[in-house]
Amino acid sequence: TGAESHGPGAAIAPNAVISAARGQWQLALNVLAEQRRRGLLPDVVGYSAAISAFEGGDGWQWSLEALAEMQCHDVTPNVISYHAAINACQASGQWERALAMLEQMQLQA
Repeated sequence: TGAESHGPGAAIAPNAVISAARGQWQLALNVLAEQRRRGLLPDVVGYSAAISAFEGGDGWQWSLEALAEMQCHDVTPNVISYHAAINACQASGQWERALAMLEQMQLQA
């Protein structure tokens, strides 16, 4: 849910590219932007893969943006989404934000 349908499996290829981009958060951002440009909204798998790619460097900020975007597009973050965001924040020393994500995940459950 949350992804516009453009035929069966429309999100599979972008999700695979985003998953392969783990640690390359700029590539993940580009794939998400291209999906939106084509009128496709990522699903929970695509967003979670992107958030995982945001681990390391300055990508932690984008992990928080992706979580917020998910909710704006009625895509409900799951435990994988939150875990990836928590890891991205923790890897960048943003422990207060990681704790806030943990609290947000617990409130949603």
